[in-house]
Amino acid sequence: MHSGARSRCTSGPARRGPGALGCADAEDRPVSAVLLSTLAGLGAAEHAVPLAEALRSRGHRVAVVSSAAGVEAYRRHGFAVHVVPEPPMPAQLPALPPVARRAWQLYTRVQRNIIDPVPEQWAVVERVIAEERIDAVVTDGLFVGAAMLAARPSGERPPVIMLGFSAPWIPDPLVPPYGMGFAPGDDGADRLRAGTFELLASRAMARLSRSFNAQIESTFQVRVHGDLRSTPALGDAWAQLTVPRFEYPRRALPTNFRFVGPLHPQEDPVLPEWWDPRTEPPVIAVRAGSGSEVGGLVDPTIRAFGDSDSTVIVVGAARAAVAAAQDGPLPANVHFEDRMPWSRLVPRRTVVVSDGDYLHTQHALRRGIPLVVAGTLETDVETAARVAWTGAGIDLRTGTPSAAVLRTAVDRVRGDEGFRVAAARIAAQIAGTDAESAICDLVEHTVARWPEEAPAER
Repeated sequence: MHSGARSRCTSGPARRGPGALGCADAEDRPVSAVLLSTLAGLGAAEHAVPLAEALRSRGHRVAVVSSAAGVEAYRRHGFAVHVVPEPPMPAQLPALPPVARRAWQLYTRVQRNIIDPVPEQWAVVERVIAEERIDAVVTDGLFVGAAMLAARPSGERPPVIMLGFSAPWIPDPLVPPYGMGFAPGDDGADRLRAGTFELLASRAMARLSRSFNAQIESTFQVRVHGDLRSTPALGDAWAQLTVPRFEYPRRALPTNFRFVGPLHPQEDPVLPEWWDPRTEPPVIAVRAGSGSEVGGLVDPTIRAFGDSDSTVIVVGAARAAVAAAQDGPLPANVHFEDRMPWSRLVPRRTVVVSDGDYLHTQHALRRGIPLVVAGTLETDVETAARVAWTGAGIDLRTGTPSAAVLRTAVDRVRGDEGFRVAAARIAAQIAGTDAESAICDLVEHTVARWPEEAPAER
């Protein structure tokens, strides 16, 4: 199935730093064919492009598997893309109390977006592994059609390195169940609440587990123990794209789990025409949410801060669509960009309004910028809860805040230095990481020693 490394590390001093697993000199690195797979959506592709470029710059041949939504992001940078079908659009959720609604959303989205697509994903991944003579698979841990290859015996497959593009869903007695958007607590009420959520989540997860295990056995001809939440432990390595300060304390993590910090954001090298580097106006930076680019966050942010002394930067939404939703012309202080100019944003003058995208949040925290987060999806509410738990921002507990709610939250973050101090603490830890190098080192280390030093079969 795989060809093995083209060469092995043979000499040179050990590499230092966060990913100290590779060879010091480029000529000593194993030159490999790497399959990189990311989940559907342009956002995931945009986040992963810097990693694909880093692998290529180290001499590796990179084959990408993505949905159609991510093709252009990769192809702009010269990567061949093998396309998997798009998952279905999320179903309309029934009218339920908030906690039950989140449990239902978790169940339906995991089934439709993660479990159901596995056979079609694997059909593409299997073909690419054979045609491209792949030496290592690097995949979003929720791209199950690639990740669960790790359940097969090591002698029958290339190594599988999983990436945490969202908050870890590994179960732990100290952490509330994933998808509910609640942080750990110490008092009796918190523990009672966590127990209630765990009961709801476990019921949903029991049904999902049967479906997940049947799908994996049918697709990969292997039986797995546990459920979807146990997939991180199956990987030959798991690289979580954040730092420990942004994650809850846990009683235990799998031995293959490591924090590598966030991937670096892509930025346009040329400043926008409207940007005046001589001034430092207060900035509200907002990213369009996962659903409608007009609703959710963009429209209320413009209504809250249009025609104010703040510069409003909108990323991920089309100007024409947003303008059509306004009562009149767009305010002069509102600007639309394809990418956030992260390195130009002054932390003490900026607040990021986010939909809870995990790596977008990391980009803000890398700069020490506090956030106001309005999450809707189960992954987003987990990010929002961690922002509030770390003290680096406010979790609005809704994906569709009003302009008044947004204005109040942003003003509170601006007026309380504690949010900025908490964000700066996370930024200091991120500054000591280099995710792209760490993952490249991990790939090279694993391939050079595969399968002789493969983890024990799980």
